[in-house]
Amino acid sequence: MSQAGEKDGGMAGVKGLEAYTLPEGLTSADLIHLKGFASRLNFADPATEALESAILKELAGAKAVVWDGDAYGDTSYTKLIPRLPASTKLIAFRRLSEVESFKASWSAQGMLDRITLYAAPDAITYDKLGIIALQTTQATRVLTFGGGATVRAEFDQSLPHVKFTVFRATRPNAAGNGTEECSLVELESDGKSNLVFASL
Repeated sequence: MSQAGEKDGGMAGVKGLEAYTLPEGLTSADLIHLKGFASRLNFADPATEALESAILKELAGAKAVVWDGDAYGDTSYTKLIPRLPASTKLIAFRRLSEVESFKASWSAQGMLDRITLYAAPDAITYDKLGIIALQTTQATRVLTFGGGATVRAEFDQSLPHVKFTVFRATRPNAAGNGTEECSLVELESDGKSNLVFASL
C-alpha cells in the first residue's frame, strides 16, 4: 500500500485509516455517505429511474461523497457515482486485499484520479467497514438507495445523531420470484428520529 498522500496508479491516493484527513476546506457536515443495493437493481424500471433522479438531486448538494468501496456496477447503487458533479470529491473505504480490484473497476470508468481510497485491515467485516468509515469521517448524513442486510447492520450500529435517508429502491429477490425492499423499511413504523424515508 502506498504511503499516506502518495499517488497510486492514477488515484488521488491510497492511504491507511490512520491517515484520514478531511478534504481541504471541508467539514464533516459537507460529507454524505452513500449506500444501497450492490446488485440486481434495474435502472430501466420507471420507479427506479424516478428514485435515481431524486437521489442524484440530493447528492448534487454534497461537496464530498463517501462509500464503502464497492466496485462500479450497472445494477449497483455505485452506478450513481459517475453521475455526480465533477466538483464532488470522492472518498472510498475498502479492505486492503481488495484495493487492486477496486482500482481495476474504477479505472475502467476513468475515475481513479478523482478518488481518495482508505484501506482497512482485511479482518474487518463489511458492516464494520461502513461503521468505521462513518466514525472516521464523522459525517452525520447517509443516503441509501435500497440496501440489504449490511445497510441494516450499519444503521443498527450507528450513533443516534447519524441520519439515514432511505430512497425506496427495490430489486428482484435472489430467487427471482419476488421483490426485495430496503432492509430499513421494516423500521418505518418505529418513528426513529434518525431514519427518514424520502418522498418523491
